[in-house]
Amino acid sequence: MKCQYHPIYRNCRVCGKPMERDVVRNCVLSPSPPPPVPVISERTKALREARAVIHEHAKMTWNAGLTERSDGITDVLVDFDLKFPEARE
Repeated sequence: MKCQYHPIYRNCRVCGKPMERDVVRNCVLSPSPPPPVPVISERTKALREARAVIHEHAKMTWNAGLTERSDGITDVLVDFDLKFPEARE
């Protein structure tokens, strides 16, 4: 199985190892089963809405050609996901 590049987190979607955009390599790990679906609380809903706003802003700046700004916003999104993993869908 080949590694699959994740453009936001800059790592493999399967094994999680850091990687660059054009790297082709074999994955060492097989995909893990998805975690159980938790009950969605009001806090989680609010965090998901905030994440969606950050994500949409990153996409808009990327599409507008503001690469450096988009990279900065993407870094904020990564930090947000690390701090609030329950906000990821």
